[in-house]
Amino acid sequence: MITIYSMAHRLHDPSWEVLDGERVAHLEKPGRAEAVVDRIRELSLGPIRPPEKSPKALIERVHSSEMVSFLAKASTLWQASGRTGEATPYVWRQPRATGRPSHVDGLIGSFATDLATPITSTTWEAVLESAATAVSGAHLLLAGEPFAFALCRPPGHHAGRDFYGGYCYLNNAALAAELLCDHGQVAIIDIDYHHGNGTQDIFYHRNDVAYVSVHADPATTFPYYSGYPSERGEGQGFGANRNITIPAQAANQVWLNALENAVVFTRRHRPRFLVISIGLDTCAADPLGQLTLRSVDYARIGELIGREGVPTLYVLEGGYEKHGTAASLANVILSHQETL
Repeated sequence: MITIYSMAHRLHDPSWEVLDGERVAHLEKPGRAEAVVDRIRELSLGPIRPPEKSPKALIERVHSSEMVSFLAKASTLWQASGRTGEATPYVWRQPRATGRPSHVDGLIGSFATDLATPITSTTWEAVLESAATAVSGAHLLLAGEPFAFALCRPPGHHAGRDFYGGYCYLNNAALAAELLCDHGQVAIIDIDYHHGNGTQDIFYHRNDVAYVSVHADPATTFPYYSGYPSERGEGQGFGANRNITIPAQAANQVWLNALENAVVFTRRHRPRFLVISIGLDTCAADPLGQLTLRSVDYARIGELIGREGVPTLYVLEGGYEKHGTAASLANVILSHQETL
């Protein structure tokens, strides 16, 4: 297995976020990715390569040009307004708003969804490298690799066509899927603890990329406003979107049964390629999730997906206890390799 990884992720190192109504140290830190790449090297799981640049045209097939333009200049606008620190919203666009603000406060509130996704002076460079990591992984599948791993940071599945949040700025998995769908049907399986509201938003009206997510019930869990079973897609996308919700603190077998159902769903769409948004915030040690998946459970994930025999790209999403994230990811990869 080939891993795509860029050390440029270290350029994104936010200091704080608002969690549970309090300002706390940010959880999405460089150590997450470094622990994973160290584990890959320790277990000799295959070569590690840097990404190639992602074409802007591909990014703007997935995201609005307005949001991309804003993200690229957000820190500059923030500093030009006399601010210091990280660009963060304090007011958000209202549902029926028609005005187009020009001040940085109005702009950031037009695209950001929360207080957990700040923009530092070097965030954008890291975001572009993370996107390039996923796209380079997709190119490996097109070149004939049976599976690959895009070690993306920051993550991406909470970034929609014209919004960002949940630690995500550009949607890495969606960018990979967008490239792959030029060459055949794609299915995305999202197994982060939280629903990939951004990925659903991007493909909700399309049937060339099927999307299924196994996640905690959004009635009580972030992102709250997306991820319900009734959301099945619209227009040409009707039936190509599925949400499988599980209760908080569900038994591990309940979660694995849900994953089996997700795999069956994608099988019906006959994908030529699979993209797995793999969040490891489902492990017992994670500070944000409430599940207790163990090593044997992560091995089962790799086995279930690997047995499909479809070229597969794993794209890193969540997972905030770095050692648990690294160990869990390695178990998925090892078990997938054994199916080849």
